[in-house]
Amino acid sequence: MAAEGQTCTGCRKQKTPEEFWRRNRNNLTCNQCSERLRIRKAQVAAARKAKLQGGGKPQPQPMLLQPQVVAQQQMASVAGPQ
Repeated sequence: MAAEGQTCTGCRKQKTPEEFWRRNRNNLTCNQCSERLRIRKAQVAAARKAKLQGGGKPQPQPMLLQPQVVAQQQMASVAGPQ
């Protein structure tokens, strides 16, 4: 089996032993999948850090909806008495 290659748990492809950084383990991830996972973890950590510092985007979104509702209510009240 070692001569044929092993299956990466990330991409599920048969890879040669040289394509794995960590050998002799049950849960093998090839170099490409390991790098992808490392980058994704770094991006998630950066986004979480930005959110904790108040730089997140979810807070302004509800505020954008409120002026639209107020404008619609004002238009309805103006159109109603006429």
